[in-house]
Amino acid sequence: MKSEILNGFFNLRRDIKHYFGYEDDWEMLPLDDERDMYWMLVEGKSPFVVYSEAPLTPKTISEGEFCFGPVFDHRKTRRTAYRRDDLVAVPVDTQTDGNKFLMIFDTAKEVESTDYAELRRALDLVMGW
Repeated sequence: MKSEILNGFFNLRRDIKHYFGYEDDWEMLPLDDERDMYWMLVEGKSPFVVYSEAPLTPKTISEGEFCFGPVFDHRKTRRTAYRRDDLVAVPVDTQTDGNKFLMIFDTAKEVESTDYAELRRALDLVMGW
């Protein structure tokens, strides 16, 4: 019985990662369910993800009601996000105690492109970038 449970767990984890087209590199990232979070992916030379329990607004950001972490550098694909239909997987380094996760976000809670520039300015002010 125990072997069946473990086999089911490992097979399901493999199937979820395959669904997104994600392959573990030299480090195997655990899955982290962030589907309830509002989020935005900030692309660029050093991409990172910002996420919050509350909708991301300049006020939310200025009050510090958000978390963020750099996208974990995946040497095999160099992709920042693995998009499928209504879900997105993003490998994130939380920069806390060495924790890195393959975070799963809901696309319905992704920041609209029309709000992106305003939120990015608010982030730059708060973070001193």
